[in-house]
Amino acid sequence: DHRRVSDGASTFLLDKYKTMKNNLLCPLVAACLTLFTVAAIAQPAVGTVLPAPPSATELLAREKTFFEKEKQLKAAEAEYEASKLAFIQSELLQWGTPKMSVAAQETALQKRAYPGYLVGFSAEHRQPQWSYHAIERDIFDVCLEREENFFEDLSLTGAARLSQYRSSGFQRGHMAPAADFRWSPKASVASNTLTNIAPQSSELNEGLWAELEISVRHYLQVRDSLGELLVVTGPLLESSLKKLKDTTGVSIPKKFFKVVVNLKDQQGFAFLMESSAQKANPDQIESELRKRAMSIESLEKLLRINFFPNFTTAQVKNIESKLDMDEWFAVPGESLGHIPPAITDPRLLNDAFNTAAITPQNLKSKKAVVGTITKVSVGPSGGVTLFLDDHRVLVQVLASDAAKFNNPALKEMLGKVVRVDGTISADGDRFKMSVRDPLKLVVLK
Repeated sequence: DHRRVSDGASTFLLDKYKTMKNNLLCPLVAACLTLFTVAAIAQPAVGTVLPAPPSATELLAREKTFFEKEKQLKAAEAEYEASKLAFIQSELLQWGTPKMSVAAQETALQKRAYPGYLVGFSAEHRQPQWSYHAIERDIFDVCLEREENFFEDLSLTGAARLSQYRSSGFQRGHMAPAADFRWSPKASVASNTLTNIAPQSSELNEGLWAELEISVRHYLQVRDSLGELLVVTGPLLESSLKKLKDTTGVSIPKKFFKVVVNLKDQQGFAFLMESSAQKANPDQIESELRKRAMSIESLEKLLRINFFPNFTTAQVKNIESKLDMDEWFAVPGESLGHIPPAITDPRLLNDAFNTAAITPQNLKSKKAVVGTITKVSVGPSGGVTLFLDDHRVLVQVLASDAAKFNNPALKEMLGKVVRVDGTISADGDRFKMSVRDPLKLVVLK
């Protein structure tokens, strides 16, 4: 688990969470194992002779023991869930809830905590200004069925009503998606409160917006060492928006945003999508999401929201000011697990840089680099990214060109020292090169 805690309360919750996680087998997880796996675990290594039928007294005693254990297991499951939800809430609060730059807007928000997520609710628009939650890796191990039993929270001023959505022509769109809470029955049910809902057309809710939610979960799923993501989602709320049914009803947003943070790897992504976005063909989804991506810092300036007010200066620089959509769509591949020394042999370097020598000031003076491939990453579309040395240089090969590199194949280049010829461009603290011709990527040793 890649989490940070800063106070005694959250440290206690973290210790409690880890203890329960290490000592309890959550039956929800067990329920998702395949029959084959369950059978393999349950089968004894050697069969035993059938025992004699139990007496009525023995049967009652065993039944009593069984029900006692079942009761203990359910209590432990509930305690585990409650403990983890409490920890997640503390973790979200640690980084600060999103803060509006306009004081009047910030003051008007009604901030509420629900199991699994936090909300800043706008009474004027009868929907969340933002919903803030964490996606846990547990969602890939648990198979909870989604329940769409929407309900009202009348403790809020201006609370939305179910009647305002009926026959409106709009769907009730989750801001914090129910699928992001598959590990927790409480959080999954709580996601259905109208406090977490905004009106979306069926084309958006079932189309490109759904693809964005899937893409967020895929980003987490393919990174085995990544435990969670922080996500803020919401509509773009303006005073002139049309309403559902009547002038006092729920506002109909024209755009929606989603912010995703990978704290472990210091990566951040933001998306702004118009409500009129059309469904995309499978081969167009990546390009459509790229069009709507931006840095978190850019979205903050546009919306006048500080999404993570407690981020450090370094986190703002590394997470909020940069955007690497190649990394978003990449599927991490094999890695050497260590950083080799920079290549200094003049016979190998010839007229090329070693990767440690590249700077933004000198990158135009040479057209080649020499380094060791320390990671090979294959994207979902088949494109390949080769990382050289300390990942300062990324060499990208399009999916349409990857098959040309067959001696050796790109996947077989891990650990090889290579020379790459081509244009070098700066990208923050890293440098990028694109290669289409196998003659421009030469294995030296």
